Amino acid sequence: YHVSVPVRSPWIEDVPGALVALAMWVLGSFLLRIYLTSTVEGPTIYGSLAAPVAVLLWIGVSAFAVLVGAAVNAAIDRV
Repeated sequence: YHVSVPVRSPWIEDVPGALVALAMWVLGSFLLRIYLTSTVEGPTIYGSLAAPVAVLLWIGVSAFAVLVGAAVNAAIDRV
């Protein structure tokens, strides 16, 4: 959030969005771990097909967390 924007802001203004994104990323990773453990224990064909789907889900959750963190920073900046 600090390096990717063209206008530099103080580090302290970037922290709230980064913390929100971090919390979402950790929660998403934990839920993905639960999903993987439940699908791997199933039939063998579904267990092997679950890994690519899980990776794509994790990438989507990570991207969404970054966008929500940026939106939080933008909302705080407007106030």
